[in-house]
Amino acid sequence: NDSTGNWTESVIHSGASSGNSKDYSVRDIQLYRDKVTNVDRLFVSVGKLGVFSGVFDSAFPNEIQFDDVSETGPLNVRSLSIIEANNTMLFSSGKKIYQRIDGDIPDYAIVHDMSDLYSTEISELLDGITGMTRVKNKTSGEDSVLFAWLPDEYSKACMYRLDFNSTSGDYSRVKEKCFNDLISEYLNDSPVYFLLAAYNKIKPLTNPENNEELYFFGFNIWVGGNQWPVWGGNALGGFYRGAVYGVRDSNGNYIL
Repeated sequence: NDSTGNWTESVIHSGASSGNSKDYSVRDIQLYRDKVTNVDRLFVSVGKLGVFSGVFDSAFPNEIQFDDVSETGPLNVRSLSIIEANNTMLFSSGKKIYQRIDGDIPDYAIVHDMSDLYSTEISELLDGITGMTRVKNKTSGEDSVLFAWLPDEYSKACMYRLDFNSTSGDYSRVKEKCFNDLISEYLNDSPVYFLLAAYNKIKPLTNPENNEELYFFGFNIWVGGNQWPVWGGNALGGFYRGAVYGVRDSNGNYIL
């Protein structure tokens, strides 16, 4: 609340729940201006209920009026990422990335599908495409989309980039890096059974020495071998009780 400096709570959806908190968990929020109506709208992902849209209205207690139902409709897998890239809004759900078609009656179209890499259902443990982030493509000058691919409990934390073709309006996919071997090597060649990366947005930071934009993200690592302190584990290993971060430079190179 700008007039008081205090934070107030907005209820986007209410009603009976499934008992699974993932079905209605809020994971991302994005302010986006509709390119047809020129109206600023606030988009919030609410579990499997979909992406809800709200608009400024001073008559409401918190000055944002959210629609009664999600703009996208129900989703099979909750959305973890909403971004703006190439003057459009994108959101991810499971194996797919959707683009908003602006207008008085908005719609959504699939602009990329990872089903060719993984044909079965996405694990609810990980949710598929995560950490979707806009990065500038040095070659084309367009926005590329960077994300982590986490399809199941054997995830290798592979980072992919989608390059936009402004002529066709399509995205082409490039695999940049999988981190399982690199992290295993870092942990004295301990077996790494599971990797989660960039579960929220990838954080861009500018290197003050050369003004290069770098992208930072963290890992959640299930490590075996009993060499390292872990939590939540068993006789085979557990989640590494440390902090490992990946850094991507503007040329698509990675370090830990």
